[in-house]
Amino acid sequence: MGTPKVIAIKKHLLQIIPHANIDARIELFEASTAEMLLQGSPDYVVDCIDHVAAKVELLRYCHAHDIKVRTQLLLTQLTTILIR
Repeated sequence: MGTPKVIAIKKHLLQIIPHANIDARIELFEASTAEMLLQGSPDYVVDCIDHVAAKVELLRYCHAHDIKVRTQLLLTQLTTILIR
């Protein structure tokens, strides 16, 4: 309790894949910041965005740039995790 879900998910994923380079961010995703947030061609994006419009923009960007994305609905905080 009190730990942002992006940090909790990062810790969990590192227990499973200790060699992963995980860039966990607590930031608002917008189309105008997509290129900056997703630079470096991540292998996967784990989407935990609650705001539907932001989620759609993320999915649209990832699809257009052939970035694999795993998405989750109905979470309580706006977060995105990049796994490189």
